[in-house]
Amino acid sequence: MLDLPHHETELRGEWTLSEGRVIADHTCRRIEALTRLVLKRVAAHPSDGGWTILFRDPRDGRLWERTYPKSELHGGGPPLLRQISLAEAMEAYGTASLEGHVDVTSDVALAPWKKKSRTSLPMCGSIKRKWVAGRSP
Repeated sequence: MLDLPHHETELRGEWTLSEGRVIADHTCRRIEALTRLVLKRVAAHPSDGGWTILFRDPRDGRLWERTYPKSELHGGGPPLLRQISLAEAMEAYGTASLEGHVDVTSDVALAPWKKKSRTSLPMCGSIKRKWVAGRSP
């Protein structure tokens, strides 16, 4: 339930009416659990009063956007959680909102432990071996 396999790119919740009550389906409950317990909040969309929220999966760095596409329903309707690209996130939320959460210079939203150092230079094997052995390259 609290996992987002790579083949999943969209979770669409649904509501049903039972005995005069609105019942959220399993996917609605799963989206709620994921956004509260697993995904890290990155930013709220600047133009819709906080209804659209951007999250990052700390396990693999993917970006997820929670929206309420049936806005005509009370409370915005059931949630939709969909994976979005870094380019989509930058366009919708702005680069400043993403800094510190994702590598905005990459096409892939990297998890913090996977971020590459901008100061390290690629080294060929022979130079690396000499440096490791304590000799200057």
